[in-house]
Amino acid sequence: MRILMISFDPITEVGGVEGRARTYIRHLVASGHQIHTFDLSRSRRREEITLFGTRVTFLSPSIRQLPVALGSVLKDVILSKPDGIFILSGADTFVGIILLAFSRIFRKKTGVFIYGKDMLYARTHPARNLALKLGLRLARKVGTNSRATATLLPAFAQNKLLILYPGVDPEIIKDLGSIAPSSGKILFVGRLVKRKGADDLIRAFSILVKDLPDASLEIVGDGSERQRLETLTTDLRIQNSVRFSGSLTGVELYQKYAECTVFCMPSRTLRDDVEGFGTVFLEAGIFGKPSVATKSGGITEAIIDGETGLLVEEGGLQALSDALTKLLRSRDLSRTLGDNARRRVVNEFTSAKATERLLGMFD
Repeated sequence: MRILMISFDPITEVGGVEGRARTYIRHLVASGHQIHTFDLSRSRRREEITLFGTRVTFLSPSIRQLPVALGSVLKDVILSKPDGIFILSGADTFVGIILLAFSRIFRKKTGVFIYGKDMLYARTHPARNLALKLGLRLARKVGTNSRATATLLPAFAQNKLLILYPGVDPEIIKDLGSIAPSSGKILFVGRLVKRKGADDLIRAFSILVKDLPDASLEIVGDGSERQRLETLTTDLRIQNSVRFSGSLTGVELYQKYAECTVFCMPSRTLRDDVEGFGTVFLEAGIFGKPSVATKSGGITEAIIDGETGLLVEEGGLQALSDALTKLLRSRDLSRTLGDNARRRVVNEFTSAKATERLLGMFD
């Protein structure tokens, strides 16, 4: 099968959309499919790279370069005659809508992927809302990253719906060898923005260390909130027990999962954004680590409460502290939940299975 994929998010950088794009490319190529990806996230002239043995073309989405970008994409559709066109992000953009309309006229199979943030943000911006609904109407299939996100779609899009859960590669464990976990270590991985709830985790941790003074917290990631979070640890006088490691990828990141006792990301629901699923919970699971999180968005599909981790209400600092304390104090419970998490990821959420779900868009 020949697939054309469009993304307005930088697929070579860190993030959920970006990681999803690389997963699809790698597994489609490995399965013998042909894929050409256009990345319209950068303000620069046309450039091409080879990723996993296939082409990725970077185009500028700027107004001045927009005709060039649109012309390049449409030319590729005409010449390569793809069996399916997948818009990973940008279904509500000018390029996305024109491409979907073009595909509808020439009867090309199309699929678009929608995040909860797309829907929530559009609700507060009338023009963006109109564009998004037009893109959804033109698409043949609509994918979301969870059932929770799917509930945000308008009624007319429900009959086009496919749940495209993310996936992780179980092989990442083999690159590490044997790493002994650190006793009492809590790990957070994510962008340091308000929605991810790192500040709630720090406050809950300040409660926890009163009973477990040897516990530690490591925060992996970077973002606009980092300075405020570092100041918060100082204000709470726990700076010696909290480490900020910045943004990590690959083996360096996987080592952090292997070392921790429990993973935690207490996301919160904002007016214009929500946690659609949380691939980090799958990454923690593949390393046999239990997760503690909030009942926000699609997290309740990423974690089975009491089976692969523990869930608490948003903003409940004492409940969050209690859940983390419970897992740090009980090695047996922590091991049981972690083993269940690993088993579930291997059975249901591998990157290969995620790619199979994508191909279902074009059946």
